[in-house]
Amino acid sequence: EASCQVRNIPVRPFEDLIISYIGQIGEHPELIERTVKAANDTKNKAIKPLKAKLDQLNKHHAELAEAVQRCIETAKRKGSKNLADEFIQEGERLATEKRQIELEREKLKIDIRYKEKVVTDARIIAGTLKQFEQVIRKLSDEEQKEFIRLLVKEITVNHFDPEKDKDPSGTGVFKAKIRTRWYLVNISLYGNDLFTGVPGGGVK
Repeated sequence: EASCQVRNIPVRPFEDLIISYIGQIGEHPELIERTVKAANDTKNKAIKPLKAKLDQLNKHHAELAEAVQRCIETAKRKGSKNLADEFIQEGERLATEKRQIELEREKLKIDIRYKEKVVTDARIIAGTLKQFEQVIRKLSDEEQKEFIRLLVKEITVNHFDPEKDKDPSGTGVFKAKIRTRWYLVNISLYGNDLFTGVPGGGVK
């Protein structure tokens, strides 16, 4: 009762087709360059607020250090033991807060250093994509499904007649022959704005 005209598709050949297509993305230098730029932009955007927070913590840390020192100096000057004890207690409270700031500051520094060390290199990305097909085969079926779901937003499949229909055009659109039948496949990937100008090509 479904309106779908493509009643069934050979599973394994079709899966191989999709994995092969994703692997071929690494052969497009323009796409790799855009991927590198997008990744670096994302990395810089992630680091910027962390550095801003670190600056705030540094400022607060300096203020606490001064306050602790003032409490100590005031306690020394006061003649009354009760007053001196009050300033010492306040100094200890501020010192505890200062140590907490120091811990938070160190965690931020580690996070920033880690993000800064992430290497986004065109050569690495291209090489990884070219190895995509052989690497994904080493994953379990469930892991393969989860991984593909991270990349692929939608796949549309229609029958295709090479003698009657025009050759497809557009990013992610290609014709494919599986066994004895031709299909028109349209793959929509997450982050499709990176793929503008990358030809779909024909896959057989």
